[in-house]
Amino acid sequence: MYIIALSNMTQASKAQFYLNRMRIKNRIERIKSPNKSCGYGLRVYEDPYRICDILSDINIKCISITTK
Repeated sequence: MYIIALSNMTQASKAQFYLNRMRIKNRIERIKSPNKSCGYGLRVYEDPYRICDILSDINIKCISITTK
């Protein structure tokens, strides 16, 4: 499973809605970002690079991808 960091909760909600419509399993998670502030991301179970490509179609930028 992977965590895709996104810029804010609004982006995470839009991404979740879009991916759910495509039947891609995901979940919003609150994550700790490198600058020690809280951020939001998506927990995904499929190829995160493919998911980031899909999200770029709706102008959502993936900040980082980590393995969990």
